[in-house]
Amino acid sequence: MLKSQVNRGYHRVTLTVRVDGKRERHRFEVHRLVLMAYAGLPQDDDHQARHLNGVSTDNRPGNLVWGTREDNAQDAIRHGTLGPGMRARHRRLTEAQVIEIRRRRAHGESPKALAEEFGVCREYIPVLVKGRAWSCIPI
Repeated sequence: MLKSQVNRGYHRVTLTVRVDGKRERHRFEVHRLVLMAYAGLPQDDDHQARHLNGVSTDNRPGNLVWGTREDNAQDAIRHGTLGPGMRARHRRLTEAQVIEIRRRRAHGESPKALAEEFGVCREYIPVLVKGRAWSCIPI
């Protein structure tokens, strides 16, 4: 039986392996190990584990699927785990920046350029512009 620890809301385990006669410890997130065992390896390095019910400690095989970062962002919005605007502990933007991004995107600036300038992922820009994030700020 492995003993897990919770780190940032996710269960992790430490496995020790022997490499060239030396013991090495490696940490793994349990949801990734479960997915690899039941669904195989991710299609590429851009795929992440998704918790379909939004509960990060629920690592049952039926609750996990591989998906993209954008899929995970959409899940967080749908589950209400993203947090609304300024109350989100992991926020990266201010209200003024959200308004500026929406204004500039409406005038044709690319999501890629906006994402690079404001330090967010490109997939997050349409979420902001459509009001699915920061819905407390009218469009």
